[in-house]
Amino acid sequence: MKVLALSLLLSSALIAQPARLAQGAEPATKEHPGDVALSQQADGAWQYRSFPHLTRLYTSEKDRRGVSTCDDECAQAWPPLFTTENTNTGDKIGLWSVIRRADGKQQWAYKGQPVYQRYHDMPMDPAAKDIDGFKPLQP
Repeated sequence: MKVLALSLLLSSALIAQPARLAQGAEPATKEHPGDVALSQQADGAWQYRSFPHLTRLYTSEKDRRGVSTCDDECAQAWPPLFTTENTNTGDKIGLWSVIRRADGKQQWAYKGQPVYQRYHDMPMDPAAKDIDGFKPLQP
């Protein structure tokens, strides 16, 4: 009976192994702007965070590719990830690009989706969750 239980436990661990490897798999490209940090967490997951504050980054389900819909009060709670480097609209770094917002400011987008921070996030906060139509950015 102990051998059967041990075999089942070992089989379960081997079946679960690919999922753990997939979560820890390196992003297709590690290129990113200087306003962003890419790091691997203790659980093996990769994350992009703002630099130098190291707060989590988000995308909005309301945005269209290359177009931010988060203005005024929304942008106070969800500050856009503005460019700080010498960049121009349309510039690209790996899967990142620069878009121009309705107010004329330049914002980073990942795979075409405008990127935001959350006003109340704490640096290095490990908890990631969807909030009000915003979801954590996944590489």
